[in-house]
Order: sequence, then C-alpha cells, then structure tokens
Amino acid sequence: MNLNYFKEFVILAETRNYWEASERLFINQSTLSKHIKAMEAELGVPLFDRTTRKVTLTEFGQTLLPYARSINSIQADYTTALLQQQNHNLGLVTLGSVSPMKLYGITDLITDYQAAFSEYNIHVRENDSQYSRQMLLSQKCELAFLREPLDASGKLPPDKDSLVRIPFLTDHMLAVVEHSNPLALHETVTFADLVSEKLCFFKKNSILFNLCYSACQNAGFIPNVVYDSHYVGSIFDMVLKNGCTALLTDRQVAHRRTHNTDDALAFLPIEPGISTQISLCYPENAQLSEGAAAFVEFIKKRQR
Repeated sequence: MNLNYFKEFVILAETRNYWEASERLFINQSTLSKHIKAMEAELGVPLFDRTTRKVTLTEFGQTLLPYARSINSIQADYTTALLQQQNHNLGLVTLGSVSPMKLYGITDLITDYQAAFSEYNIHVRENDSQYSRQMLLSQKCELAFLREPLDASGKLPPDKDSLVRIPFLTDHMLAVVEHSNPLALHETVTFADLVSEKLCFFKKNSILFNLCYSACQNAGFIPNVVYDSHYVGSIFDMVLKNGCTALLTDRQVAHRRTHNTDDALAFLPIEPGISTQISLCYPENAQLSEGAAAFVEFIKKRQR
C-alpha cells in the first residue's frame, strides 16, 4: 500500500471533511476519495461512514487510526534521517522561500552565505508560503522563509506547527494607482474606497491574495479582481495601461517607488493596515544538517 495514503487517512480522520482535508494535502477531493477507497479495498473494511455531511470513522477506522499515526511518524523519521544523510554527503541545504526572492534580499543573502561557506550548497525551492510550509512539515526541505500575517497588535497568530522562527523582515500593504486615478489625491485609502476599482492582487491563493480578498469582504463587498500574478512588473503594467488599482507590499514596490521619477504612480497606505512577517523557519524538533545550522547562525548574525 502507498504509505502516503496513511497520511491522507489521518488528515481526513482529523478534519472529517473531504474539502478541508484535500486543501491541507494539496490534492483534489476526487483524488483523495479514490485513495481512501483504495485503502478500504485493500484492507477489506470500511474506514469512514459517509452517510452524513461530515465523514466519521467507523469502528475499523478508529482501530486503524493510532497505527496510521505511528506509520506517519516512522515515515517522517526515516525520511528526515535519509535527507540529512544525503545533505551531509553532498553538503546540501534545502531551502523553501517566498517569491520572488530578489525583492526581499534573499537572493543576495544566499550569495553571501555561499561565499562564506563554500563547502555547502543551497537548493532553493521558491513558492508561496502555504506550499513551503507543507514542504517544511513533510521534511522536503530543512529550512524555509515563510510569510505569516500579523494581527492588529503586530503579533503572529498562534503557532500550531511548533516552528522555530527567526524574524527576517516585516512588510506592509499599499495601494498602487496611476496618477490620474482620483484615489491618487488621497493620503491614505480604506478598503471601502476600492469598491468600484478594477483590482490587481498578488498570485491567487497566496497568503497576500487571501488577506486582501478577506479585507475587501470585511469592508462589505466582493473585490473585482481582474488580474493576479506573481510577476510584480506585469501588475505595474496593468495599473499603468489598464487603469487598475494594485495591492502590493512596500517591499514589492520599493524599487519602482524609488525610481518613480515621472510621478506615473501613487503609492498609498491602506487603512486598516495589513502587515506580514517573513521569518526563517524550521521545526522545533529538527536535527539540522551542518549546512542548515550554519545558515541559521548566518541569518541570526545578519539580523543583529
């Protein structure tokens, strides 16, 4: 039996909902359903009762659950051990990162680290933080730069994943408009001011996209998102050529803002503000490879 099915079984048992489980597993619901049915067919017993809106464990599922958790734990342990040995042999550090790295100085950081520690090599996987978090928790990378939202008091949400966090930087959301847009005359804008705007958000399903979308909903409207992309330059083009309003972080617009000599764009703080923190993260119980441990210390010294 595919050992990954046991992980899917445990997540479904915990959530009791195919949609929520599939979201956490980054697979579609039909695939998850097929895998669970394959488990049941191979084991010869029903694991879930599907007669209600929420699935519940049968007596067979309840019997299997502690063993499935043990299998997942053992799989995680040997996967980590093999990855660490491989990384040790190759001097390889696997790193997940927010995208795009250049805008946050992470590319330069990696270059400086490689110059200081030439005996190690970094393999970077650049993606949204939700995906990088899953990679980190499933031992597919040792370290990851993760973006997380800050609350109104500037604090991170409760940590459910037991991660060590080394704060790297904080950024804040801005509205970007073309100079002829009436909003450009404002000192600040509220989300309610955006109700009639054609909006551009950063990459769909990213943390930034979801934060902006939710803020608009909280202001009482469904945002008219006409474009989303992880290419910030393309978002600027939509603002300049199509009269859109973009929501981007101050780090994402820093270069354009500094060199905006023709006053083509206005960069406006949003109220209430949206702030996020990017941190270098790893699991509390992780035994980091020598290269990864050196990278952690390198970051700590740079942050002092």
